[in-house]
Amino acid sequence: MIPLARHLSMGMKGRDVTAVQLALRNAKMREHKPTGRYGRATKHQVGEFKRHAGVHELGYGSGTHKHLWPYFGRTARHLYAEAAKNIEKTHVVHGVVAAGMLGYNERDVIHYTQDGRRMQDFAPPPNVPNWTDCSGFDTWTYKSGGAPDPNGFGYNGYGFTGTMIEHGTEISTPVVGCLVFYGHPISHVALYIGNGRVISHGSEAGPNLEEVYYRGDFNHYRRYF
Repeated sequence: MIPLARHLSMGMKGRDVTAVQLALRNAKMREHKPTGRYGRATKHQVGEFKRHAGVHELGYGSGTHKHLWPYFGRTARHLYAEAAKNIEKTHVVHGVVAAGMLGYNERDVIHYTQDGRRMQDFAPPPNVPNWTDCSGFDTWTYKSGGAPDPNGFGYNGYGFTGTMIEHGTEISTPVVGCLVFYGHPISHVALYIGNGRVISHGSEAGPNLEEVYYRGDFNHYRRYF
């Protein structure tokens, strides 16, 4: 069984809702085709299923999901797996950006260094690293958000801008959570947080919020998850 991707309630939309509606049809609780929207009809059908299954919880939660799972056919299971993967990715992206913003808000206590401390002080939020550089800061945001190590080393304390460009995928259009590289040759990296902005830690001033093209030597974007 694929674990509950998210708790469902009125007004929510997505592939996981479609999968649940297909399962409700298989359980003889629904007659209409799936809509992908958790509306009044779906709420009523889930309520009826819970009543028959003896489940007591609000909305569509883990208990309902466990009892309904045997009615998920091949298509529903595929849709639910894709939805779960996308929801998990969204959580990771939010976590990475949240860590970046935490670093920006706590910039007064984050110092700049390129010595051995740069990849060592990696306590998770609400802590921030006291000493790091551009790639170290971005590595910390990725680790804090639950993303894979952009250096490709499983967070073993090693990595720098050069190892980051050896991993991930170069992209032409930025996506939230990707990294932005600068320099020819590349010498700096920043975290893209959306709306044309990056958080960049490149000096003793600490992580700053900047426009993505704040430097004239933009090189490329790269995503890692």
